[in-house]
Amino acid sequence: MKNIVKPVMAIALCSSLVACGGSSGKGTPAETPNQAPIVSAGEDQSITLPDGTIHLAATVTDDNSFTVLWTQESGPTSISFSTQSATDTNVVFSKSGTYTLKLTADDGDFTVSDDVVITVNSNQAPVVMAGIDQSIAFPNNTVNLAATVNDDGNYSALWTKVSGPGNVIFSNAFSDTTSAEFSDNGAYTLRLTVDDGEFIVNDDVEITVNSNQAPVVIAGIDQSISFPNNIVNLAATVNYDGSYTTLWTKASGSGSVIFTNEFSENTSAEFSQSGIYTLRLTVDDGEFVVSDDVVITVESDFDSFGISKLYKTATGFIDWESTAWDNGFARTIYGRDYSDTTGWSQKRGDDVLEIDGNGIMEMGGGNQPRIYINPYSGSEEVNPDQFFKNIEATVYYKRIGTDGATNGGLVIGLRSGPNGHSDSGDYCDATTYYARFRHDGDWDFYKELKHADGARANVASLFPGNLPSEQWIGMKFIAYNINNDSNVKLEVYIDKTSNGDVTNGGEWTLVGEMIDDGSWSVPEDVSSCTYSDNHIITTGGGTVLIRNTGVLSAEYKYFSVREIDANIN
Repeated sequence: MKNIVKPVMAIALCSSLVACGGSSGKGTPAETPNQAPIVSAGEDQSITLPDGTIHLAATVTDDNSFTVLWTQESGPTSISFSTQSATDTNVVFSKSGTYTLKLTADDGDFTVSDDVVITVNSNQAPVVMAGIDQSIAFPNNTVNLAATVNDDGNYSALWTKVSGPGNVIFSNAFSDTTSAEFSDNGAYTLRLTVDDGEFIVNDDVEITVNSNQAPVVIAGIDQSISFPNNIVNLAATVNYDGSYTTLWTKASGSGSVIFTNEFSENTSAEFSQSGIYTLRLTVDDGEFVVSDDVVITVESDFDSFGISKLYKTATGFIDWESTAWDNGFARTIYGRDYSDTTGWSQKRGDDVLEIDGNGIMEMGGGNQPRIYINPYSGSEEVNPDQFFKNIEATVYYKRIGTDGATNGGLVIGLRSGPNGHSDSGDYCDATTYYARFRHDGDWDFYKELKHADGARANVASLFPGNLPSEQWIGMKFIAYNINNDSNVKLEVYIDKTSNGDVTNGGEWTLVGEMIDDGSWSVPEDVSSCTYSDNHIITTGGGTVLIRNTGVLSAEYKYFSVREIDANIN
């Protein structure tokens, strides 16, 4: 910066010595002459676009009043001052380059100025990514390095070794993309440095060169057992050319697991309760830690409510149980029950479902209240292939009062489609087998091929007069294919003596059974469907449902749906 002082010169004619500033001889002192302002425009500055604004903080010292003015002396384009007549101001630059700005102070006698130089840069620093960390193992001792550099101009690149036990040879140390060869195993840090003439930026990548090969671990094949047998033998294999340690642990499962020797790949495991368990074998060779899992399914003759299973659960399927009704959260269900972690349960019909949070669902208040268990993935218009085909469905029911239609009561439907019972759905999707303990005291099987009519079978009296109220009654409705999937066997059981006390698994008695061999026809006109009026429902359909008719209130608990292996009971 530089200061320029321009004094203001004046010539005056004096009539006396005193008038010209001399002494009168009487001792009167002369007036102090005005001093020139001291001006500092500030330190030179540098900024980089797109940030084009800087603050100027100049100083002016004077013994008199003064005015100031900022002006542009040089630069590639014009600039904008927020206030030109103040020492402190902001300046906006729109183009890169070197600018000289001048601040001039004028006190009436003197005009003094000072300059400041502002450098506006347009270059951006390169953005450098050396790549992801990698791991290799001898005899492979070479890695490909694929770095990325983002810059707005020319630049040079250089790969170097920052740290590591051996030598590193780059196929081309001056290229972003290259390869590196390592002389010894160990951990290496490689650095890519990029220089664009103004900025120097670098980034590191870690390369681990192993001399050891990881063990190959196979925990064994998945197994299934049934209580009272609660022990499995575990025969794992570990392929490795050195020493290692092993450890068996339980990764998941509802109960506890005791290993006879958790430090041996060949051992046995004892399970405290039924459920699906994932057991993990972890192998550590001092450098690599490798694990593999095996799934053990422990079946039980009882479900999670303690109710007896008449048939074994089919391998690979998930039981649905109304355990979410007993989660302490009272709620009203208008659609899907989002407290049900499976997401399968859904209110249907012209009512709402009330869950008390203590295990009981109340249904009623509409003409056709229903709850569906339908595990669809994605669109509800698409049935899961063969899901809920061979089924054992269980529920306990309490009639409240004596209202309700005669054909209502404790009703379970199996092999139903998801939308056949809806006014907006496909009535041909309503193919359903029902078992009914009716309000009028009868029981029957009921077959529906097209909404909304069907045919009864095996009609008989169950409770003379009517279905009892204020008493828990249990139903097990079972459907499974026989004769190479050509016919369907239906079975229905009742627990009418325990009053919902399932301490001993329930007190189940066979009510009736039948085989649909094609002689069971329905009166409904099914000509618009793809089957005849004696169609045998051999496919799953995807839905299990409970329905009632015309009741103000009815209670349900211990609802479960299981895909069964009909060959084992």
